[in-house]
Amino acid sequence: MKNKKPASLAENLISTFNEVDAYLLKISGLDATVSHMFVVDRLGETNKFVRSYKEDLKLYARLRNAIVHNPFGSQIEVIAEPHPVAVDKYRSLKEQLMNPPPALSVAIKPQKIYSTTLAAVARDVMRVMADRGFTLYPGIRRCLSHSRYF
Repeated sequence: MKNKKPASLAENLISTFNEVDAYLLKISGLDATVSHMFVVDRLGETNKFVRSYKEDLKLYARLRNAIVHNPFGSQIEVIAEPHPVAVDKYRSLKEQLMNPPPALSVAIKPQKIYSTTLAAVARDVMRVMADRGFTLYPGIRRCLSHSRYF
C-alpha cells in the first residue's frame, strides 16, 4: 500500500474554496454557472455573515484563482503556495459559515428579558420602563388550561 502524499497548502485552500463555493451556491439558490464573486455579492445583501466577511471571501477567491489559473500549463503544478496562516484562517471562516452557533447560544437569556402580566398595575410597569429606558414591555398572558404562556 502506498503512502499518500499529504495535501499541499494550495490543495487545502482549493478544497476549502470548493466547499465554500458549493455551500454559498446552495444557500443562495443561484445557478451553478454564476461566478463565485456574484454569489458573494448577492448573498452579502441578505446574509449577515457573508456581508461581514464579503471582502475576505473575495480575497480567498482571488487567491484561489491565482493558484489554479496557471499560465505555465503542464510545466509546473501550482504557480503559488499560500501561507499556512491564510489557509487556516480560510478553513476557520468556512467552519463559521457552514456551522454557525445555535441561535439560543447567542440569544438573550430568558431571565434577562423583562416582562409583565396583564394583571400588573400600569403605573408600576411604566415606572420600570422609565427607569430602564424601555419603550416596549412584553405583557404575558398565562393560559391556565395548558400551563403555558402566550
